[in-house]
Amino acid sequence: MQTNDTLTTIAQVSCDCCQTIPNEPAAGYDCAARRTVFTPREEEVLSSIRQLGDEARETKRHIEQLASERKDSQEYREALNRFENLRRRRAELEEERIAAADERMRLLGHA
Repeated sequence: MQTNDTLTTIAQVSCDCCQTIPNEPAAGYDCAARRTVFTPREEEVLSSIRQLGDEARETKRHIEQLASERKDSQEYREALNRFENLRRRRAELEEERIAAADERMRLLGHA
């Protein structure tokens, strides 16, 4: 006997029982969206952290190059200030990452 039935897991379809209302009404976190590890908010924050890390590494390399050549220059001081600003921004993003992870845990019913 041959059938054309297909199995669909609950995570592949959206159900009314798990609809949540996140901060942004356009982006839900229902059963289908839960197949991903991170929420869209977390993905956005983590992407920003990665970009910031790349920029910080580049700036640090530039600082090291300037330190060996001309440590008293205006360019060196500006690079140091830029690096400090990147560190402050990274600390802010870390707080945002933790808040987004807490939000995910609440959405999953773990908090």
